[in-house]
Amino acid sequence: MKGIELPINILVVVAVAVIVLLGVIALYFGGFMGPAQTMTASTAKSTYCAYITRHPEGCRVGSININSTLVTNFDADQDGALDPGTTWVWGTSSCGPTGTGNDNLASLLQCHFGVNSERNGLIACGCAI
Repeated sequence: MKGIELPINILVVVAVAVIVLLGVIALYFGGFMGPAQTMTASTAKSTYCAYITRHPEGCRVGSININSTLVTNFDADQDGALDPGTTWVWGTSSCGPTGTGNDNLASLLQCHFGVNSERNGLIACGCAI
């Protein structure tokens, strides 16, 4: 009695089908788990505040405007879009979907940490003023 013999073609088709099935499953579950690296407000703050604190003139009010420190990979003003820019007015309601701000360090500090002025923003970044 001979064993069952499968042609090589069948084995190749089955192997490709298994690989495709595993790929589809990985994509399906990857969508539910979200991206592997998601920047948090705290991470964005430490990343962009580091620019201010490393700069020789960074910790003086008026020396480096924290509006001009652009946040390029985090929705700092909470409007649902990545829109780095320098438009920001302290104390206005520029946060959220109806806001008119851009994603910069000032908007990050005000919208996520309640900071209300450039001076307080520098203090929040760790500057000793």
